[in-house]
Amino acid sequence: MITRSLFSSAATTRVLLGAAGLLACIVPHTLGADVQPIDVPPGAEDGLPDLTRAHDPTSVLVTFTAEADEPIIEALMQIAGTEVEWRSTLVPGMARLDLEHPVRETILTLHRFGRYVRDIEPDYMVSLLQTPNDPEFAPVQWGLENTQQFISGIRGFNDADIDALEAWNIYTGDPNFVVAVVDQGTDITHPDIDAQIWTNPGESGLDGMGNDKATNGIDDDSNGYVDDVHGWDFTTQRGDTIDDQNDFPVHGTLVSGIIGAETDNGIGIAGVCWDVQIMPLKFIDFTGEGPTGLAIEALEYAINQGVTLSNHSWGTSFASTHLSAAMTAARMAGHIVVAAAGNAGTPVAAFPAGFGQDNIISVASIDNRDNLAASSQYNAATVDLGAPGVGIFGPVPPIGNPSLYGFTSGTSFAAPHVTGTAALLWGLRPDWTYQQVIAQILGSTRPIQSLVGKTVTEGALNAGRALVTAILPPSIQHTPGPSEVLPAVDVVFSAVVNAGDDEIITPPALNYRVNCGPWVSVPLDGQGTATVPAPYCGDVISYYFSVESASAGVVTLPDQSQSEAPYEFRVGQRAAVFADSFAADLGWARDDDIMFDASTGLWERGTPSITSAQPGAGVDDDFCLVTDGQDNGFVAAFDVDGGTTAITSPPIDLTNVNDAVLRFDRWYFNAAGTAPNADIFVTQLSGDGGTTWVDAEVVGPAGDGTSGGWITTELRVNDHVTVTGPFHVRFLASDLGTGSLVEAAIDRVVVEGLVCTDTVGGIDFNGDGATDSGDVSAFRTALDADDPSADHNRDGTIDAFDGASFYAATAGVCD
Repeated sequence: MITRSLFSSAATTRVLLGAAGLLACIVPHTLGADVQPIDVPPGAEDGLPDLTRAHDPTSVLVTFTAEADEPIIEALMQIAGTEVEWRSTLVPGMARLDLEHPVRETILTLHRFGRYVRDIEPDYMVSLLQTPNDPEFAPVQWGLENTQQFISGIRGFNDADIDALEAWNIYTGDPNFVVAVVDQGTDITHPDIDAQIWTNPGESGLDGMGNDKATNGIDDDSNGYVDDVHGWDFTTQRGDTIDDQNDFPVHGTLVSGIIGAETDNGIGIAGVCWDVQIMPLKFIDFTGEGPTGLAIEALEYAINQGVTLSNHSWGTSFASTHLSAAMTAARMAGHIVVAAAGNAGTPVAAFPAGFGQDNIISVASIDNRDNLAASSQYNAATVDLGAPGVGIFGPVPPIGNPSLYGFTSGTSFAAPHVTGTAALLWGLRPDWTYQQVIAQILGSTRPIQSLVGKTVTEGALNAGRALVTAILPPSIQHTPGPSEVLPAVDVVFSAVVNAGDDEIITPPALNYRVNCGPWVSVPLDGQGTATVPAPYCGDVISYYFSVESASAGVVTLPDQSQSEAPYEFRVGQRAAVFADSFAADLGWARDDDIMFDASTGLWERGTPSITSAQPGAGVDDDFCLVTDGQDNGFVAAFDVDGGTTAITSPPIDLTNVNDAVLRFDRWYFNAAGTAPNADIFVTQLSGDGGTTWVDAEVVGPAGDGTSGGWITTELRVNDHVTVTGPFHVRFLASDLGTGSLVEAAIDRVVVEGLVCTDTVGGIDFNGDGATDSGDVSAFRTALDADDPSADHNRDGTIDAFDGASFYAATAGVCD
């Protein structure tokens, strides 16, 4: 620290500016550097920072530019009558200067050398964000568990709290996790905190000479701080005054206790995080204020010690450039800053809470009835959430309060609830990034009306939900079931279950039912498999997997809690019931009546001539269905013109065919002519012998599939029509405008499905190939006779459930 001058302001200005002029002449010769001051224009003081705001009169904060090497910095310090007291390693170029002359004159002088110095600010003071409350209230922690206690004569709302009990059922903390409390100091001897205080491993134990490193006066860990055993007091630059009773560190002690007071120890209060280490970093003295520069240095100390989480229950209405830069640098280091929003009751947050960097959690204060505290600052863009901050009970130093506990209020005490929750969460999930931790806290808030339009989340801290949802629940990976199941063969299903972070209570199981019968649960064996007894042909089997865990409860795949449908399949052997590659005429019929009235380009079976618009052959041989297919040297001579041409398949029998699928290869071109992309190609299906038709696929007028090329299409029949008679497919190609060129072709038409040759026991109970009243009579007869074939739901018992199963399957509807 250099000696302070008693120069008058006017004399100081003359001395400094005279020295500046002298240095401008001397430095280029002595240092070989082009250090030229700029003229200070008239009225320059109008551009000075606000010096009416409280600031440290002995220091300023600056950032040196990249051009300022060490000789230049030394010269600048000489000219300004100051010296560098501290340099930041967190923010490149940032420094705190120890002043010999007044702040105004020093800033004016440094402004003359703007090439080398930027962001010159007074070292503004920040303040504790505390609103004291009457001390006579009973020691109850409604913020952790609200059971409608009376606070200041007001009964709270049940469960208007952070659900701490639910959080502790999951996790109580990591005893090696460190939280920095950047504050007024902490009473490290308090019986409810002493066991939680951080000890610097580099300053504990014996040194090489057998001396106690904690008191040997040596910087044993070479971090620039001597004997910083349990933290550091930046107001005295000592490690043994962080709990200086002369500064009465009530504020920091309360904050530390809320975060991590010793819990389950039979005394005092419970901390939000039971197992944690508190690193006290004191930069605020007994006045309740501290310089911004010391706050930045304290944050840098924590980050350099590897700490990833800090609490800042203080603030200022001034958006310091240097404090903002420090928050950004902390973000780059992956460090979370929890900051109090402020107690001015205004719709703008104090700083650092209001800066908006994504590593800052800004906290408003709420009371025991979920009201936003009248004194709490708020903002829908920069204040993230609310937390308990009115009538908060916690530990205090013994001076003036031998009970060692007291009540207080303010956003200062809302913030540490969030910090304690972040410590719990990051201890549980040490592999998470700061973004994941913050997203989890903000994504698990409890919505409350008083914060609507007042905070980002419009909700209050919920530690229980944050931790419960951070537990990885069991996961189920399904090994796909068989694509087809033959009758009278056992069906084996398998799944892999991962317990995640949870405890499995009930073993994983396959749950299945046959033909809408009752659900049957079968535990998976050691290989993750379960067996469904041999079903009948035509049976419908629905199934899902389940597992029950301690935290997540019952987990299913598919997710039954989200009403996802179970997996399902029908029993039968997949086979083609119709196939046509058009090598022979199987009876396709062209429709040339008034509704399908194209004049040229009519459908026919043949081998097309290759053109730019049509294929030269089918997919697998020469033959296909094609719209005329001729070529006389003019590509548009035989294309579809004047209307629509349609061609219809012969009837296809889908009796006893389940899950029918239509597959074909399609060629379609409408991308040329004077009016291209004006028409469509339509595939229609009929399930009633051609009485009614449904558009199953429409191609065009533009986009994929309109420029030629063979494309395979697959359509599930039951998705489009209900088959009650012969099944037909029809293809329509049209030219409904003028000037367009339309060509189409179809090849390899296949209809396949699950085919049952023995349907006894399924819906076709009597096996006559039809599903009708005869099946109902046959089933009733078998049921009355206790015939084994009447065990329709395959549960081994013939009873009323079999009747329900049969009738539900007949109707095709399950409950």
